[in-house]
Amino acid sequence: MTAERTTPRPALELSFVIPVYNGSQTIGRLVERIHTVFASMQFEIILVNDGSEDDSELVCAKLVEKLPQIVKFVQLSRNFGEHNATLAGLSHARGRYTAVLDDDGQNPPEEVVPMLEELKCKE
Repeated sequence: MTAERTTPRPALELSFVIPVYNGSQTIGRLVERIHTVFASMQFEIILVNDGSEDDSELVCAKLVEKLPQIVKFVQLSRNFGEHNATLAGLSHARGRYTAVLDDDGQNPPEEVVPMLEELKCKE
């Protein structure tokens, strides 16, 4: 009997959890910005559609198709509110660190960089 060898997955350094509510017009740009800013890092983006009334579900699904190694999608059955959507996303996060962002880019992903550096200095 031979043992099956598996290649270990690279550790994810950072998870982004983004609750999405009627964010179909903004979420694509935000995902692209995250992808650009953190391209040199192992990261994931978890989009949680919180019962949006626009086509956010379709937009999020297309982002998964476009970036399947990076973007994960959680579809809630109805609107549970931002905090519950965030908690749902956090339960799927695999990164060593996790950042929560709004779907409209109110807090730019670039702001995560100094926070992440500060956390790493504390270790």
